[in-house]
Amino acid sequence: MTKTYFMKVYNLAIYLLIYSLFTCLFGGLFYVFNILLSYIDIFDLTQVIYYIDLITKGLFKTSISFLIIACLFGIIDILKRIYKDSIFNHFKSVYYTISFRHFLAQSDMTVDTPYWDKSDNTKHNPITQNFNKAIKKCVVDVHKDKVMIFIKVPRMQQAQKLLKAMESDIKEEISSRHPEYYFSAPQRIRRHIWYEGQKRN
Repeated sequence: MTKTYFMKVYNLAIYLLIYSLFTCLFGGLFYVFNILLSYIDIFDLTQVIYYIDLITKGLFKTSISFLIIACLFGIIDILKRIYKDSIFNHFKSVYYTISFRHFLAQSDMTVDTPYWDKSDNTKHNPITQNFNKAIKKCVVDVHKDKVMIFIKVPRMQQAQKLLKAMESDIKEEISSRHPEYYFSAPQRIRRHIWYEGQKRN
């Protein structure tokens, strides 16, 4: 099986949106810092202000570029679906991807401590962290005639066992979310597990 266009660009578009937000925030911080420096008359900070202004403009341009590229990915998929499928399936794919990731995600294990104990005794479960890291890559792509789902297999053996133990729950969840499709048994290809559903007649 090969990834669809939506599967290839979904995570990349999300990362670009996050990078766009962070670069915009950093640009805002440099902008405020530049304004504060302009009020200081003790030293000649003309050169410093000039370079900070360059950095600020560069960060804002980078942020806008990331945002434009992410939007282009989404627009291209929407146009492809208008031509071959349905525009609503783009938004369905985004919604089902988010909700499916939420279903698969495991809560990290922590150690409860009394309120008077201020020491940081929180313990993070590396198995859960590895599992959730892989789950963040899964994508659900809905089309009018089929549904394709891929789940990245975690690297840790214990995390893989956790995913294997959830197999029946995953199949039930997928079937309940997409009752108009029937799903075959999952297929593992390298580090991905694939579910494919065909439209019922």
